Amino acid sequence: MSAPPAGSASNPAVRRRPGPIVAVVSLIIVGAFAALAVAALIVGGSRERMPTGNSTPGDPGSFRSTGTAALAQTLAAHGVAVRVARDQQELRGWPEATPSTVVVISRATSASESSTRILRDKTRHARRIVVLDPRSEVLDQWGVSTAVISSTGSTLTSAAQCSVAGIAPADRAGHSATIIVAGADAVICFRDPLTPTGGAVVVYPATAAHPEIVVAQQDWFRNGAILANDHAGIAVRMIGAGTQVQWFAPNYTDLMNDNPEPMTQAKLEPDVPRWLWPMAGLGAFVLIALMLWRGRRFGQLITEPLPAVVKAAETTEARGRLYQASKDARRAAAQLRGQALRTIPKRLGVSRHAPVDDIVAAVSRATGRDLATVYALLAGPLPVDDDGLVAFATDLSTLEEEVRPVL
Repeated sequence: MSAPPAGSASNPAVRRRPGPIVAVVSLIIVGAFAALAVAALIVGGSRERMPTGNSTPGDPGSFRSTGTAALAQTLAAHGVAVRVARDQQELRGWPEATPSTVVVISRATSASESSTRILRDKTRHARRIVVLDPRSEVLDQWGVSTAVISSTGSTLTSAAQCSVAGIAPADRAGHSATIIVAGADAVICFRDPLTPTGGAVVVYPATAAHPEIVVAQQDWFRNGAILANDHAGIAVRMIGAGTQVQWFAPNYTDLMNDNPEPMTQAKLEPDVPRWLWPMAGLGAFVLIALMLWRGRRFGQLITEPLPAVVKAAETTEARGRLYQASKDARRAAAQLRGQALRTIPKRLGVSRHAPVDDIVAAVSRATGRDLATVYALLAGPLPVDDDGLVAFATDLSTLEEEVRPVL
């Protein structure tokens, strides 16, 4: 009988083990999943994160620090109906304002001229129009010319020194923006000491062309500052003067209504670059090729003896010497007490999460010791020197030996 040829399947010495093949296949699968995960993260990161909830500054539905939900809810609690519009479609659905209606335009810098014209036509008979943080194009619709400039200094706190639009002369408010008045018929409140014709609030009296117009800064009415100074009182008296409030809080797209020929896109471009997926596929291919080229061929696992075996007594003794060297008797005593509070309740059948007073009472009943003695060991002051630590450890060890397990 002839011997089997070298390399045949019947020769166990040269039989090919499946271990390296399985390892290479596993690395390929892991690498492919890693490449897909990286691609998913890139795709997810490239997409715009839409905020949850209403985050528009000045919006009466926003509960963030820049919103005005606190003021809107306060007005509603006082019986003032608040109706909110955020775009032109909702604005056109408003009824004509009555003499008991106060109209508010928050964040008026984002209000379009076309939306302002709709407001002007619907608010001719309103009691008052409150414009917060306006721009000149908005005020021009009512024939009012006022320029707003931001102050470069710190926030000023001053008295109103006027009595219009629900503002009392003694009201105090902080303001960091100065409203420069162009017309001589306006009433200025919270005057700026550096600008004689400027103040934080400007009130234009009612005329045949428009109702009373109040130009103010929005910071007073936002949730984060409504409780400072007299801001809350000013806001409630100024805006809650009637029985209903029509509140226009323009969104970020309202200015696009002024563009007569808006740009239209025939096809929206994807958020993900076109080269992303080919690059992800190429990266996965390169990763797999690199693993096949440089990957190690793992053999069978072998066991090796540990370099050293350390006895538990030696580690305990070494730890004790560390505590001794640090001269921290209080911490060492705390460690001993903590161990006792873990073992004693278990022996007595008491929960280790029970209060210390319950554990002390159970130990006193089980050992017959005085409550004060047991309490001093389990919850009293800790020793601060080595002699006290030795005595404390001895007494605590004796107490543990006296506690018998519950059968």
